[in-house]
Amino acid sequence: MHNNLKLISSWEPFLNLLRRMWDTPGDSDSIDNEAEIKERIWDGIVAGIRHRDYRKVLLLKRIAAAACVVLCFTVSAWFLIPAIDDNSSSGYFAANEGQTSAGPLEYVLPDGTQVWLEDGSTLTLPEDFRTRRRVNLTGNATFDVAKVSGSNFTVVVDDSEILVRGTCFSVHDGADINLTLYRGAVEFIPSDSDVPIELKPSQRLTYHQESGDITVRNISSHLQWENGSYKLSQIELTELAEFIESRYDVKISLSGNLCDGNLRMTGGVRYDEPVDSILGRICYVFRLDCVRDGRNYVLSECAE
Repeated sequence: MHNNLKLISSWEPFLNLLRRMWDTPGDSDSIDNEAEIKERIWDGIVAGIRHRDYRKVLLLKRIAAAACVVLCFTVSAWFLIPAIDDNSSSGYFAANEGQTSAGPLEYVLPDGTQVWLEDGSTLTLPEDFRTRRRVNLTGNATFDVAKVSGSNFTVVVDDSEILVRGTCFSVHDGADINLTLYRGAVEFIPSDSDVPIELKPSQRLTYHQESGDITVRNISSHLQWENGSYKLSQIELTELAEFIESRYDVKISLSGNLCDGNLRMTGGVRYDEPVDSILGRICYVFRLDCVRDGRNYVLSECAE
């Protein structure tokens, strides 16, 4: 019994008190085998305390095990996520390079800028990106640039530059460079000139790289960009068809009375939505027929 007391040191003062109480003679002195009865009762008390203490230890072990699992997961995640230190922010981002899946990929740059890269496009960041926000784009992308006080954002496409001051725009880099501004302000500096061309919201600039010609025209203000989706607000069918042509590099012809501007649509277009899906919704809303020939689409009113 005394050996049991040594094993439960944290309960020693309490056990000593109980022991003195049990050792003090009382009315039960006349009971036969009093010492044996007291010893049996005492061992029961000790066993109960030991069981309670065991449950505490088991609970602590379980908590410790859970903490170890969380710690291991956190450490693993830390090593899996690319680290960006304060002095070096070089990076290389690609959309579907060497992959079989289709659709744009979204990235968040160290300054909070969101970028949606289309298939086969790449974006590279310099090592000093935190102090000089200048990126190189090959292919097509949409940018939602975070505002940083005293720091402009520059996108280099081929040998041309786009100077940004906190805005949302898309770039399509091919034989021609198409720059579409949804909100904010940008300046385009072509490769063969040092004179910037300023764009206003809902304008599109086309730079013909071979000839050096530049055209700027207004686009529908009913088409905006918001967090990965195009928002349509009472946009005319003719304007919507023009947007689809530019966005998906297809040709859309509207027959009959579809060009009179009476048909308008409100809704949204996901950035990764296929062109056939969009045209299918348009035909459903306006009850139109669609005939496809390669990358050419003809929309017409349904025959009665």
